[in-house]
Amino acid sequence: MKNPLKKKFAQFLKEKRAAKGLTYKEFSLLIYGEENKKNYLQRLEKEKGSPNLKSLSFICQKLNTEVLFNEH
Repeated sequence: MKNPLKKKFAQFLKEKRAAKGLTYKEFSLLIYGEENKKNYLQRLEKEKGSPNLKSLSFICQKLNTEVLFNEH
């Protein structure tokens, strides 16, 4: 069973990177200030990895994004 939160975060990263017209290397520089995190971001975008809460919070902060939870 796929994790819907993981899928939504992956889609968010992909759309954010594409909207900015950035390569993975450039996206890594934007978020982390260094290129060596590009593989990590690529894995997240392709749903091959999951961020822990600290990483999720850090990435969202750098992208001026807030996570909201809605009850259905």
